[in-house]
Amino acid sequence: MKNIVLIILISVCAYSGDIPNYYEPWQPDYYQQFDDIRIQVAAHGLLAPNAHNTQPWIIKLIEPIEDSQPSTGLSFELYTDTERLLPETDPPARQITISQGTFLETANIAANHLGYTFAIELFPKGEYGSSDFKQKMQEKPVARIILTENFVSRFIGTNFREFDSMYKEIFDRVTNRTVYYGEPLNDEEMTGLQTLNDYPNLTFVFFNDNESLEKIRQLTIDAVELEATTESKIKETERLFRDSEKEKKEHRDGITMMSGGLNGFKLQMIQFFSNLFALNWEKFGQIWIKSETRNIQTAPTFAMIISNDNSRTTQVETGMLYARFQLKASTMGISMQPLSQSLQEFPEMSELYKQVHNEFAENGQTIQMLVRMGRADNVLHSPRRDVMDIIIQSEN
Repeated sequence: MKNIVLIILISVCAYSGDIPNYYEPWQPDYYQQFDDIRIQVAAHGLLAPNAHNTQPWIIKLIEPIEDSQPSTGLSFELYTDTERLLPETDPPARQITISQGTFLETANIAANHLGYTFAIELFPKGEYGSSDFKQKMQEKPVARIILTENFVSRFIGTNFREFDSMYKEIFDRVTNRTVYYGEPLNDEEMTGLQTLNDYPNLTFVFFNDNESLEKIRQLTIDAVELEATTESKIKETERLFRDSEKEKKEHRDGITMMSGGLNGFKLQMIQFFSNLFALNWEKFGQIWIKSETRNIQTAPTFAMIISNDNSRTTQVETGMLYARFQLKASTMGISMQPLSQSLQEFPEMSELYKQVHNEFAENGQTIQMLVRMGRADNVLHSPRRDVMDIIIQSEN
């Protein structure tokens, strides 16, 4: 018993106060250590929200072609990292493709802040399909980007640049998985967010009325319970759960308890005992159900992004809009968390998928995202890898 107490004390006191390696990318000056503007921009994109915090991005730097335009030297391509797919809960890789869009929009806002235009060409070699796409993902970039220095923007200064307030939120925004409180979003707040949408194929819808809230809460809780009690699905989430400091430092990705509001002494105790008494998938699922049910019930507002089609381009644009959406909400003190369970396309979820679409989407439309929104206490960031881990050099 004394030995266990001693080990606990050592574990609690071991933290030196230094910033863990997985938090370094969240520092506002992290990008400044790199000379290449493309890597600087990618370092910001790395902070974008993404499915299960898999960080499924590969950046290929395109080397300039001799006698080409100078801007060619500022080109890069974004690819999907096929080693970071979620085949059990996201079999068509729709959520992973949305995550490509969140990266692009975050990088776009950063580039504008740094004085560069960010020209995006989506799927320059064509889209990969909805089946047998893994090999094509490696061959076809999601986007080709050209960065060009914007001298007017540099001369005017950062305070006058579009989205500058959102730029500051890149380092502060977080997917908050705690209890929400306060009143529903008001008309002014909802209108301010809806004006961000310049995609004709996408629609923002907010839900504040009691009838809709009750339906969404029940559908979402049912979907959480289904996923959490289906062995292959919950094991995929469990595999990405980083419940120890060692795992966070080693992997620098995945889901942690920090965005659920746990930190300090309590977090260290839970991490320590989780190492001693590993949870099986069933117990892990039950804990997850309890936590998510509590959180879902407290949401005063839900929102959906609904599309007229479900193409890969639309999925990327959904991610771009969502990143913009969350950053703006963060400037307003509004927290949000995606609740994707009822939108997932694995067979066991098909009935709930039909229900949520029959209730809230028109024929032929796809609900790309469902999120809860409200006020919440501050939580810690999730881990991030080093930006050089996603950078590769072109063979040109």
